[in-house]
Amino acid sequence: MGLVKLFAPEGPAARGRLRRGAKRGRGACPQAGVQRGLVERGRLRALALLAGVFAAPGLLEPPLAGVELTRVRLGLGRRVLLLADMHIHGKPNAMAVEAARASKPDVIVVAGDTWDERSPGLAAVEETLREAARHARAGVAVLGNHEEWARDRISLEDGIRVLEDAGYTVLVDSDAEVQGLRVAGLRWRDNPRRYEEPLSRLAPGTDIVVSHSPDAFNHLPRAAGRLVMLSGHTHGGQWCLPGGYAPFTNSVYGYRWGLYRRGEAALYVSRGLGEMIPPRLYCRYQAVVIE
Repeated sequence: MGLVKLFAPEGPAARGRLRRGAKRGRGACPQAGVQRGLVERGRLRALALLAGVFAAPGLLEPPLAGVELTRVRLGLGRRVLLLADMHIHGKPNAMAVEAARASKPDVIVVAGDTWDERSPGLAAVEETLREAARHARAGVAVLGNHEEWARDRISLEDGIRVLEDAGYTVLVDSDAEVQGLRVAGLRWRDNPRRYEEPLSRLAPGTDIVVSHSPDAFNHLPRAAGRLVMLSGHTHGGQWCLPGGYAPFTNSVYGYRWGLYRRGEAALYVSRGLGEMIPPRLYCRYQAVVIE
């Protein structure tokens, strides 16, 4: 399936600009955004070292392990499986495949950070996505910050081709009709205020907006009405305190995980199914079924 550009400006010139932007990241990473990205990556490395220290034998009880399949009823009329932050490296993500097998969804939503700077290639990504798709009727996908940051190693064009070949419609500031649902997808932006413009062009009757970053939720227009936004990015905090409380989040607006509401709109933030830099502390992996 090809890139869907239904929310792009009209005309071939505009479509060409969007296509080039999707490949090169034009307009999404100004100098300030690059600096924010570098700061965030530095913070991730520092927190990983800190987590390793506190997880040393005798300093903390063993962190929670395993995966949780969460079910949420939001009146979609379809079964939608949210798979976020798989961070697939050398082998397929078995948790994602098992979640698809167990839930048998109408639609799989892949919410970004499917691969990252540590991914040696896309073979394990493709295997994971194909196996998950065998248990669903359709799939859509967006890209996250790590796909953008890894594009010197794995081009966005190659990654999009793998997603499409595995059966997923890739949404880059665009939308599509999928199993009777109008689904819109946003590309990653370092500055959450930059979500305002594509969100202002949402088609009437949009049912689902997929944004890797939950911070887009704060920029939904008031007229958006009753819709559901599906996100990841935060890993639920990744390094949590016993009991699951996350003292840190990479969300500008403080989102961690779970269900949030603004007016008639709902946001669900998944804790995700992976990370670039292990470990996780007191933060279980999560796939989410929304109905």
